[in-house]
Amino acid sequence: MTRKIQLAIFGLLTFSFVFFVSGGLIGLISKNTQIAQAQTGLVGDANGDGHVDEGDYNIWLINYNLPTSLGSGSGDFNNDRIVDGVDYTLWLAHYGEILVPTPSPSIVPIPSASPIITKSRPFGPFNPPTSDFGFPYTGGFLDLNINTALATLASAKASSMHVFVHLTGGRSNFQTSTGAFDLTKWKTQLDNWKSLVPQIQGFVDDGTIIGHMMLDEPQDPNNWDGNTVPCSDILGAADYSHSAAFWPNMPAGAGTHATWIADQSCDWLSSKFDFTLTPYTYARGVTYQNFLTDNIAAANRTGVTFYASLNVLDGGTTKGVEMTQQQIQDAGGYFLCALSLPELIFKQQWII
Repeated sequence: MTRKIQLAIFGLLTFSFVFFVSGGLIGLISKNTQIAQAQTGLVGDANGDGHVDEGDYNIWLINYNLPTSLGSGSGDFNNDRIVDGVDYTLWLAHYGEILVPTPSPSIVPIPSASPIITKSRPFGPFNPPTSDFGFPYTGGFLDLNINTALATLASAKASSMHVFVHLTGGRSNFQTSTGAFDLTKWKTQLDNWKSLVPQIQGFVDDGTIIGHMMLDEPQDPNNWDGNTVPCSDILGAADYSHSAAFWPNMPAGAGTHATWIADQSCDWLSSKFDFTLTPYTYARGVTYQNFLTDNIAAANRTGVTFYASLNVLDGGTTKGVEMTQQQIQDAGGYFLCALSLPELIFKQQWII
């Protein structure tokens, strides 16, 4: 059985840590380009071709940090007369969106006044406050509290967010006295949600919830009892999450590396283990290029979905240090540009 792979620029990104470009690159965009973009009505579409892509990024890049009166056609997507990092955030939030023309009575189809977006990406921070839901974010990771979960998810839905959820609290809730993963305790934590199963199912069905992250870093023995979490326990958790008592169609996964998953002697698809949410950090000593290609290849081998993220707050060259703006730009920019590289043999079906 083969699963489709998804790559999401999904991580600890805030307006303080968006991708900035240093330097003084100068470029000119014609007024005709700006007019074409205005006709599409698609945020981030600087060149007016009905597709938010690398071409629009290049327009933003050559005009970065320059004053402008050309609006979106010069990369000034919020029309504040300066091309800056906020405009990059807007482009990134809409990257990959395509305008679907609505046919007119004439022979030649023309774009409609209200564009139809065919796809979106889960892009956003971990545990954002509800006040930050929505534009420019299209996603996020939510560590839900049972007392506020429904209100939080309702806010996410109203903001067209697509989110990963964690339901069982910190790992101390499901560890033995020696620190090992305790599947029975984990199931007990999930049992606390049984009264909300139908309501949460509704958020799964409408696409607000795109994944249940069951546990984090099972591959790191330092988080447990000196051993990694056995894949039999991870599969047991996935079975329980997918059982009739809970959510058979809610994707279940873990915060780990697809490369680690692929190295385990397990049939991950037998228990519907669906995805890894994998953060990139510079401190691991692996280049972001190899991180991406290695994890995509591993996900292909195992058939699971791979979500990439950037650990901005703890992912610098030294553990415990934030990524610099340049590091975020380099890794995140490569992740985005790699989406079109044919040698990755990588096709995307993004969750709407």
